[in-house]
Amino acid sequence: MLVAIEQSIKDRLHQYKQDGHEYIRTIASYGGEFDDDLAVAVRSFPAIWVAFAGALPIDAKRASQIDDYEMTFVVIVGARSGRNEEASRHGLAIGGEQIEVGSYQLLSDAMSVLHKSNLGLAISKLKAGKVATLFNTKIRSLGLSVLTQEYTCTGSLFDFPEDTDSPLLRIGTDYRDPVADVSLGTQLIELEQ
Repeated sequence: MLVAIEQSIKDRLHQYKQDGHEYIRTIASYGGEFDDDLAVAVRSFPAIWVAFAGALPIDAKRASQIDDYEMTFVVIVGARSGRNEEASRHGLAIGGEQIEVGSYQLLSDAMSVLHKSNLGLAISKLKAGKVATLFNTKIRSLGLSVLTQEYTCTGSLFDFPEDTDSPLLRIGTDYRDPVADVSLGTQLIELEQ
């Protein structure tokens, strides 16, 4: 389910981009871009990344209930401006036309697509949560703003087969010679129900 949720978040953002918001240059899974070379990551701005942040059982007393997890995903947005760091947050509009998009606008874009959506999956609706500044800085003459926002939902952490209570019907065995470490043959043993 984690893969499906992360991919669905990215798919929704890609659709939003195609629906007239082409100013978003990059939509991707976060893979440590800021840890490697920030100057390289900045070239992909304005950008939105998605990452899985963690999951907790909703009720620890019922940990055997595998469907009861609260999962948290983080949307990371990054914008830059040749003017200053403030413009990287606010963006730049001249005569009502958006010249540069800011990180606040990117957060708003993501929320308009994700908040209260279940992404067409068997999860609760995404709930927008904590917003934080990852960093506001300047590299050379570029003002940079990178913000994060958490989204939580509940559901199954992984996809499991529907019938997990079915009895064990057969066991495969492999007889080995321990000295020569070779197989002496395999056998399938049918069990009584």
